[in-house]
Amino acid sequence: MAATKSFTTQLTGLYLFALYLAGVRGTLKPDQIQALIEDLAQDSARKIESIFGKLEYLEELSKNFFRSGNPLTWAVGFITLWLSEGR
Repeated sequence: MAATKSFTTQLTGLYLFALYLAGVRGTLKPDQIQALIEDLAQDSARKIESIFGKLEYLEELSKNFFRSGNPLTWAVGFITLWLSEGR
């Protein structure tokens, strides 16, 4: 679970940094940035719940990828199992 948390934290930090840069460059207005930050805060819990609600499906999907014998699809299986770590 720790790896998933650190990954999510890094993505969130990158997103917030991108919003900061958008503000500095003037590509987004301050009210747009504020709305995106509020959206992130409000929707995060719901989105996480949604993902964890689909873990059974994702686990079956990853098993099918592994069974395919195609190394390109194995990566998807590894990522799916990694994201479901610690459930």
